[in-house]
Amino acid sequence: MPAPCFLPARALDFGYLTQDMIDDYEPALMFTIPRLAIVCGLVVYADGPLNLDRKVEDMSELFRPFHTLLRKIR
Repeated sequence: MPAPCFLPARALDFGYLTQDMIDDYEPALMFTIPRLAIVCGLVVYADGPLNLDRKVEDMSELFRPFHTLLRKIR
């Protein structure tokens, strides 16, 4: 999964965020970046650490309890 610092740049390219939101440390943005990272890991980088096609045991311990929820998000 890419580092979170790349996610705002990608979101800017797609028009999901504005530069003002980033410059002003918009509170909603601070909650959005981790969510963008998870969705990006599930959809854009599907072969990365959040690959849900592998066994649950092969997934990071941090995300194992959320395997079913991550499937629904994907």
